[in-house]
Amino acid sequence: MPPLEEVLHYLKGIRLLVSLKPQGFQWLDLSERGFRRSFWAILWCFPLMIPNWIWWHGIFADYAVPGAVSGGLFYLRMALIELSLWFLPYLTVGLAMYLRGTSRLFDPMVVAMNWLNVPVYLVTGGIAILELILPLPLAFWYYVLQMQLIAIVAAQFAVFYMLAKRNWSEAAVLTAASVIPSMLASVWLNDFLGVSL
Repeated sequence: MPPLEEVLHYLKGIRLLVSLKPQGFQWLDLSERGFRRSFWAILWCFPLMIPNWIWWHGIFADYAVPGAVSGGLFYLRMALIELSLWFLPYLTVGLAMYLRGTSRLFDPMVVAMNWLNVPVYLVTGGIAILELILPLPLAFWYYVLQMQLIAIVAAQFAVFYMLAKRNWSEAAVLTAASVIPSMLASVWLNDFLGVSL
């Protein structure tokens, strides 16, 4: 598992890419070894997922129908959803790259997106902790989460934009291939696994 110092090195690269600076790629390990090691980001993000699951479990317990899934099974299903939504964009974006003849960008895309997920989940986990300790209306948190979603999409677009060498149309296609299937799958998976309201 990459140590914190190495992860911070990669995160500097992500910050540069989101700031539209191509030097960010120099801070990422884009080798075959770096591609494999980038999936350690999942374990770095796992603790950051838990506060959100706890918050959602509380909302779910308050509003779900009696007899709905709860306890450890609820958290297991949330973990399955998180993992599915982590890997789905690689399939959909990879397909878009294949159809557009840019498959050479697949490995760098996976490395960048894996490490981009670390700050994304850091913010998500922080918001979830605030949700747990601040007694604010659910509607307030809904708008906060919408703003977070916009920020995530913007960050993904920036990474794709730099990956495509500042090609706006290519970046837009890849962003759509990442975001739209994930949003649809999120709704379907939550409903299918019985953790939606």
